[in-house]
Amino acid sequence: MAVSQKVREVQCKSLLNESRLRDYCINPYVGCGHACAYCYAASITSRFSKRAEPWGGFVDV
Repeated sequence: MAVSQKVREVQCKSLLNESRLRDYCINPYVGCGHACAYCYAASITSRFSKRAEPWGGFVDV
C-alpha cells in the first residue's frame, strides 16, 4: 500500500548543528519518503515533529 507523500519547504532556525560525531553537521531534511521498517529515525523524529502524517509520508525541506 503506497503512502501519500507530502513535501513542504520550511524556514530553519539554524543551518549548522553541533554533532557528537564531528564538530558540526547539516541536516537539510526532516522526515522520510521511504518508511523502512528497520529505521531508527522514525521513533526519534516522531518525538520532535508535530506532524499528522505517518512516518514515510512527509519530508520537510
